Amino acid sequence: MSDGTTSTVLARRWSAWPLTIVVNGVLGYFGAVPLLVFATVIAELAGLSTPDFTGADDSPVVLILIGPVASALVFGLFAGVNYVLWRFGRFSARWHWPLSVLVLLAPAVLALLRPDVWNGIAWG
Repeated sequence: MSDGTTSTVLARRWSAWPLTIVVNGVLGYFGAVPLLVFATVIAELAGLSTPDFTGADDSPVVLILIGPVASALVFGLFAGVNYVLWRFGRFSARWHWPLSVLVLLAPAVLALLRPDVWNGIAWG
């Protein structure tokens, strides 16, 4: 290989792609509920919807505070873990970060678009 890339680096790069997808899928799975609560809060603040808290055990104020805080924790964990994976795999940032964001948000989008499917696999 004329560009100085060894077979070990290539093997590490290709083995890190599945790890990136799995790690972001797990983060997205456990982060779906906080992200949806945060999206509900944003929609309410923008005047796009009025959330229905009738089935909630906690007060709406608690949910409004927990959503953004839990989402910030999910995004912080996402950024930290993906930075390490990006450096370990020596990926092109052009492909790594968009793929990571798509995989992270896929469970939340599934829960939003297909709640019947999400209820079958949801953890909460």
